[in-house]
Amino acid sequence: MENKVLNVKHNANPQTKLIAGQDKVSPKAVTEAKYLLEHFECAKEKRFHFERIIAEGSFGATFKMRMWEKPSLTLEMKPVRRFVMKRSLNEKGRENISREIEFLRGAIHISQPFHIDDTESGNTLEYLKGPTLVIEWLDNGLLYDFIERVGDWGKPLPNRMLWRLFLCLMIHNFEEHEHKEVPMIKLIDFGMSRELRKIEKIPDAAVKTNMFDIGKVMLAFLGCSHRGGASDMKVTYQGQEKTIKSFARDIDGLSPTYKAPAAIVARHKEKMENLDPDIRSLVALCCVRDPNERPELEDLLTEVERYVKTKEQKDYFGKKYYENESNAAISRIVREVMLDAKDKEETEPTAPLGPPFLSTPSLGPSLLNPFPGVSRDSLDAYGIPPPPPGLGPGSGGAGGYSPRPPGFGGDSFTGKGSYGAPPKK
Repeated sequence: MENKVLNVKHNANPQTKLIAGQDKVSPKAVTEAKYLLEHFECAKEKRFHFERIIAEGSFGATFKMRMWEKPSLTLEMKPVRRFVMKRSLNEKGRENISREIEFLRGAIHISQPFHIDDTESGNTLEYLKGPTLVIEWLDNGLLYDFIERVGDWGKPLPNRMLWRLFLCLMIHNFEEHEHKEVPMIKLIDFGMSRELRKIEKIPDAAVKTNMFDIGKVMLAFLGCSHRGGASDMKVTYQGQEKTIKSFARDIDGLSPTYKAPAAIVARHKEKMENLDPDIRSLVALCCVRDPNERPELEDLLTEVERYVKTKEQKDYFGKKYYENESNAAISRIVREVMLDAKDKEETEPTAPLGPPFLSTPSLGPSLLNPFPGVSRDSLDAYGIPPPPPGLGPGSGGAGGYSPRPPGFGGDSFTGKGSYGAPPKK
């Protein structure tokens, strides 16, 4: 498929034009894309340019757009801005988009609505049929893609980088020290977000569920999965040692249920030997099977913030990858593994993010490759399910993954999850 921008021009017929990304979506999504092209054509709107279809889900589709800024006297003002337009494909999709607009307010770690100030252009969008969500374009890729690249990279992420990613998943206020070397992670796609119902036996059920989700993302950073089941793990927390039943058992060795080759088991063991024991304990606590045994959010946040501020390269002296713990090394790794891969395949249907941001499509069940370097076909033989069809923003669940099943991937209670949205107290 040719990688070209499809500009909206008066001498072009939107109904006959080939649309970038149309081969990866349904005819219904292509029809919606043609409707957008035709709408801007009829409105004689020359500032907007349709670039491509990003992805399609059960209820809607997302499109990458470009807008030419009006001339400015300031050299800092970029003449072109990109944004994402999300449109519904059915009635359920219209409800989801309206709900998502309500969620996208305030927190800097959540993708924000894209504002178009010009009155004429605003009117052009106003007369589109049905609700339309216009949000910022974030162009460093999905978290899924980053974790896959980490596997290809072949080394464990620096512990000091992991601490910053851990903190970024936990809090929604921007602090300079948090993102000095490591890009921000932003949550996207809140169309199926819900407020978790109260559960009598589990106080703060939404918080405990989100904590488990954070633990699963951290496991993915480590090349682990929660799918191996819960096992006994000894951890140290607030100076006390205890034994817990945690889904983070892969940290102590890949689960035999994967039937992974010996070479992969050995390589995984080597990576885990480089892991900070404090990271191991906190991730394991986030993934405790009984939600009531997970830490209090305030206590966990205090621990992670303290380690982000105090852990230095010298604390990892003797580790095999000690040299990667310096600020300079972390910045280099971020460039190599996070940022340098952006826009290499612009026609692929992913919904990236812009510097210094990286997006996370979901904090739901991990569908990532737990064995970096092993092909998807081989993983099928291990019993690890592949990602669902339509993977990508707008595919119906939080961030494009299918909503998690009742029980939240191993929790001992049922109900509807928040699917990535911050719980309301």
